[in-house]
Amino acid sequence: MGEPESAGRGPELRLVGVGDVVNLSPAAVAKLETLDDVIFPAIDGDMTAVEASEPLWREAVAELGPEVVAESRSEYLRYARSTWQFLSRQTVQQPLRMLAVMKVIGLLMGEDSA
Repeated sequence: MGEPESAGRGPELRLVGVGDVVNLSPAAVAKLETLDDVIFPAIDGDMTAVEASEPLWREAVAELGPEVVAESRSEYLRYARSTWQFLSRQTVQQPLRMLAVMKVIGLLMGEDSA
């Protein structure tokens, strides 16, 4: 059994609201791409990325607003859940990687997250 699928992960670069498409500025798109570059590796067990994820996530939520990061948050949680399920089925446990997944889930589910 292989690693969880990572193809196609990441935010759509448009948000669909109540009948409206919200166009994101190049700076907002860059911020979301930077989040992807940190959050996905954190979920994959990169402890440097885990440490970098909290301040970067909080900064993105503060700068872009909860509505803009909501889809990214959903994608991260979906990938974290898939990774957790994959890891929990393994014969040989990877406790540090599981801890990384839990930390990211905790960050994303925190009361001041999004």
